[in-house]
Amino acid sequence: MRLKPFKYINGEIYYQCNVCKQWFSKNGFYADNRREIGITSSCKSCHKKTSIRTRNYEKAKARDAISRAKRQKEYKSSFVVQDFDNEVWKVIPKTDDAYFISNFGRVKSLKWGKEILIKTAKSEKGYMQVCINYTNCRKTKRVHRLVAQAFIPNPNGYKEINHKDEDKTNNRVSNLEWCDRLYNMNYGTWKDRRKNSNPYVFVYEFKLIE
Repeated sequence: MRLKPFKYINGEIYYQCNVCKQWFSKNGFYADNRREIGITSSCKSCHKKTSIRTRNYEKAKARDAISRAKRQKEYKSSFVVQDFDNEVWKVIPKTDDAYFISNFGRVKSLKWGKEILIKTAKSEKGYMQVCINYTNCRKTKRVHRLVAQAFIPNPNGYKEINHKDEDKTNNRVSNLEWCDRLYNMNYGTWKDRRKNSNPYVFVYEFKLIE
């Protein structure tokens, strides 16, 4: 085991900081029970600087004030399913009744024997998506399509889904509707937003030719 450099100054033992190479008494270091000597390898000043470079020190300081067991409990509680008022769950087909979608656009799983809320992520195009383990494979599905397939009838066989408020992250069933390509392309402020994003792009109005 590598020994930490030390020397005696006025009868008191001093240790050398591995970063700034200056000498400090034990009070100049943080306590570290994992080390045989009982202190950190760098002094308090250098230890703070390296912590700031590698992570957000204020967040780390607040996090370290909470015990590890409590942090684990808070992390697990973020996956606990707490139903909202008037929330309805339906099973996602071909998942062996292991995954469920709600009319609020949330996904939960019973795969591990208990209800766990599955976190969603935003795709490059701004839609919320989730990874689901089907019977024979694992697929990434868009949440709004799962909601529409489970809760909204589609007698006309439309293939596209429209967000009524034009917010791609709002996947509540009340905000979705089945539609065709023509309706979806001419809906709302899409043409205006397209023009503003690139003035050199010509946006045409789509019309159905019978």
